[in-house]
Amino acid sequence: MSQTAQTIISQIGNKAMFMMGTKHIGTTANAIQIHIGSGARCNGKVVNLIIVELDPTDTYTVKFCKVGKLGCNTINEVDMVYADGLRSVIESNTGFYLSL
Repeated sequence: MSQTAQTIISQIGNKAMFMMGTKHIGTTANAIQIHIGSGARCNGKVVNLIIVELDPTDTYTVKFCKVGKLGCNTINEVDMVYADGLRSVIESNTGFYLSL
């Protein structure tokens, strides 16, 4: 796992990953893909994949997607997210509470 992927996971938090019902985490050189459990909704549509990608500006782009038999559809995308805002962006776009 790349250092960037480990940093993103630590910024979101292990407890938050558990609270989302994370099934699998895929990594690339500058992004992670979080396959989450059921129950997440964004703009009234089911979300089962969150992609967090590090941008050259040292901020993140967070994509909320639905993966199905016909491919991956992006439901919402949020740009220019700072590390301290990752949890709140995920909470507001999935309906999950990521802290106790």
